[in-house]
Amino acid sequence: MKLFFLILVIILIPFASVLAEEVIFIHEDETGDDYGPGNYVYPLHPHFEPYEGLFDLQKFRVRAGEGIYYFDFTFGRITDPWDGFFGFTHPLVHLYIDNGEGGSTEPVKPVLEVKMNPEFPWNRAIVFSGWWIQGLKEGEEWRSPEEDVSWESPRPTSLEGSDLSVDGNTITLEVPSEWTGPLEEARYYVLVGAYDPLDPYYFREISEQASLWSFGGAEGEEGNHPIIDILVPENFNQAELLAQRDPVLKPIGPIPPEKVNYHALILISLFFLILIWGGYFSARQKKAS
Repeated sequence: MKLFFLILVIILIPFASVLAEEVIFIHEDETGDDYGPGNYVYPLHPHFEPYEGLFDLQKFRVRAGEGIYYFDFTFGRITDPWDGFFGFTHPLVHLYIDNGEGGSTEPVKPVLEVKMNPEFPWNRAIVFSGWWIQGLKEGEEWRSPEEDVSWESPRPTSLEGSDLSVDGNTITLEVPSEWTGPLEEARYYVLVGAYDPLDPYYFREISEQASLWSFGGAEGEEGNHPIIDILVPENFNQAELLAQRDPVLKPIGPIPPEKVNYHALILISLFFLILIWGGYFSARQKKAS
């Protein structure tokens, strides 16, 4: 019987983190729309093969854990030809969170004339690449996370308590809830660019013609924002929005959390069923002896 309960504990340990987490928001995006305003094409260098999916954000999910929030970004493909510290190379992600009073309508760096909806200004911003995570509160100034990098200290600093991990085609960002504030009713802006270590704000250039290291598809001065993919609410069109000279971005969310976490409920029910079965089995053994 002791062996039975030992095996039971070992089986249930992996589910402990699942029971402690709750999905509070999910947004699924159109696939194959990593083309900005509709006409961007990938750079030509082999590091960008297969020339699709690397910047195609297809699903965004927010989970609440104990003292931490998990943000899951699922792409069409994740590759790492440059050996990023966090296990991926290409996406540069801007995540803006509106979860409080006041806020800013300006992105962390001016992406041409892109603005956030003035009704939903952001209070927290997180910008990350395969090498660093930077977090800013409204009113704080951008400071390059790679400013202090040297041969002696090659790893850039990141937001304290944060982390990034890769599982298949999903990048998971972990951020302390003490820093973000509550997210149950939050709205989000999610922008995806292409990481360029030589640009002061790390956005890869959009040119008229694609080259080894720049995207193609720029048309004059209109709508050439360095945004490859963006999450938009239902009934909005990414290409139409980003083709504008001065787009006002639309947030996604909020979606009220489910009243019942059925995944956790099933696991808890299974746990008690096993306990009841184990108690019944033990009682039968005692009676038999």
